[in-house]
Amino acid sequence: MAGIRTHCLLESAGCLAALAGPVIALQTGGSQDQTRLAGQILTGIGFVGAGAIVHRGNITVGVTTAASIFFVACIGVATGLGLPTLASLSALILHILGSIVRRTHPEDEAPASKFLKVRIKAEQLDALKAMLPTETRIKSFEKQDGEVKVVLVIKGRNWDRIDALIDQIAKEIDMSLMDVQSY
Repeated sequence: MAGIRTHCLLESAGCLAALAGPVIALQTGGSQDQTRLAGQILTGIGFVGAGAIVHRGNITVGVTTAASIFFVACIGVATGLGLPTLASLSALILHILGSIVRRTHPEDEAPASKFLKVRIKAEQLDALKAMLPTETRIKSFEKQDGEVKVVLVIKGRNWDRIDALIDQIAKEIDMSLMDVQSY
C-alpha cells in the first residue's frame, strides 16, 4: 500500500511537471516541443520506477522508491529546461514535507521489516505481547498442545534495531522454534 510519503512524492512530482511545461512554453513563445520531450522523459522514468517495485505474496515494497525516482526525474527535467529555481523550490518543499511526515507518521513505510515465527509456551504469550513495540504486530497465532505458534511482523527504521528486538525476544522468551524472514 502506498503511504503518505509516496503520495507526497507523487503529488509534488506531478505539480512540478505541470508547472514546468507551461512556464517553458511561455519562455519559448508558445512552443510545445519541449513539454512533449519532458512528458516522454517522465514516461520513460516511470518504467525505471516500476522496476523498483517488488511484490512478495501480498506485500509490496519499493513504491516510495519508485515515487522518489519519478520526483528526482521531474527535478532534472525542470532544471534541464532552464527552471533551476522551480526545481530547487520543489526539492525544498519536498524536504519540508518529508520532515513533517517523519514527525507525524513515523510508522509510515518503515524501510526495514521482518517476519518472526516462534513457538512458545501458551503462558508466555502475554509476556511476548508486553515486550513488543507499537510498530510490531502479531500477524497470526495458533494454539497447539499447550504451545502457541506466533508470527510477528516487525518493522523498524533500520535492520539493527529489528535484530536487537529479535535478540531480546530470544533471551527473554523460552521458545522451541524460531524462524526469521526479511521482506
